[in-house]
This record gives sequence, C-alpha cells and structure tokens, in this order.
Amino acid sequence: MIKSMALIAVVLGVVPFLLGLLFTRFVEEEKNNLLLHMASGYMIMFGLFEVIALPLIWQRQSLSLLIGIYGSMLIVLSVVSFIWNFKRLPEILKQAVDAVRHFTFCIWAQFAVIAGQVLIYSRYQYANADDSFYVAAATTALSTPCATPMSTTSPTRPSSPPTRSSPSWAGPPAASSTTSPSATTPTPRPRPT
Repeated sequence: MIKSMALIAVVLGVVPFLLGLLFTRFVEEEKNNLLLHMASGYMIMFGLFEVIALPLIWQRQSLSLLIGIYGSMLIVLSVVSFIWNFKRLPEILKQAVDAVRHFTFCIWAQFAVIAGQVLIYSRYQYANADDSFYVAAATTALSTPCATPMSTTSPTRPSSPPTRSSPSWAGPPAASSTTSPSATTPTPRPRPT
C-alpha cells in the first residue's frame, strides 16, 4: 500500500509539477506560482495523452503500447524539465513552503476531510466481483426490450427442408400442381400490438 501511495504521489504530484515548470519557464507573470505549475502540468499531461492516444486508437493499436509510449514521454519530459529548471527549484519550493505556513484552518480542515475519505475508501471498501456481475446482469435484463413477444400459436414449418436452389431466405416453397395452395401457404404470425 505504501508503494502504491508513493506512485500515486509521483504521478499526480511530481510529474505535473515538473511538466508545469516547462510551461512557466517561458511565462513572465506568476513564474513561481505553485498552482500555475500544477494546472499547466495537468493540461500538458492531458494534451499529450490526446495527441498520442487518438492516432493509436484509429490504428487499433493495443493499450499496452499506448501506456508504454505515454509513460516514456512523461518520464523524458519530466527529466528534461528537472534539468532545465534545477536552479529554480529551491526558490519555488521555498515559496510553496511559505504558502503552506499561511494556510488557514479551513484549508487544513479540507485536507483532513479528504484524508478521511481516502482512509475510509481504502480500508473499508467492500468489493466483490459477484456483486458487480449481478448488478450488471439485472440492469441489462431490465433495460433490454424483448425482441419479439411470446406467441401462443406455433409457426408453421415447411414440409421439406430448404435445398440449395431455394435458400431459407427465399420464403416458402412455390406451390406445385399436385398440392393445393392452402396446404403449402404458411399461416401468418400475429403482429404485436
């Protein structure tokens, strides 16, 4: 669990921050604003995903290929950003720590509520595959209309199986001169109302 929490912190915190530094390097105003770094980093991540994912979807490539390309691009851009902005990092982190020191009680209460929700979700979530299956099956059964209503009369069947010259989609066999037309003509099915 610690390993997954560290991975989440890196992917959702460090990578967007480093990608945002690529953008804010060329911005004059609010150059050291932590929120601007994070927001622009997320926008770069989402845009990069779209640019990579759409051509792969159109070419019907696998998801593992998309994950490999996207992950490697994020790693390369994060390393490039870290190298370019290495001298700016102490100043940015100092301003971020100063901003955290000036947090009000409401901000800390919001963090506590979020931490409580994460704890409850991770500790007390009940997940059973059977429940998911039955809920989906019940939803499908309720929302899927019946194709044809049940009929009390059985349809008449042709007296002989279809041959190659008369495929089953051609309809009933033609009446011959030896049989009466009423014997070979099937009775129509009642139409649903």
